[in-house]
Amino acid sequence: MRQTMAVTQKNMYEQIDGANCQTLFGERISQKDAAVRAVERIGLNRIKEIRREIFSSLPQFYEMFCERLQLLQSIDCHSRR
Repeated sequence: MRQTMAVTQKNMYEQIDGANCQTLFGERISQKDAAVRAVERIGLNRIKEIRREIFSSLPQFYEMFCERLQLLQSIDCHSRR
């Protein structure tokens, strides 16, 4: 059972929705939906470009990071109109 849960949890992180967000107590919401809600409310505050080298020890996460960031940037652009 534990191994199945670990595999399921790993697969959830590999999808755009991510896992269940732990910070919204009493509300079941994905990490993606929580991030979207936050960006809609306060915007996306990004100081500088995020370099690919930051992911050098875990390069398999870079593409998903870029996909998630692109989603949040598109929401930030729409919420500023």
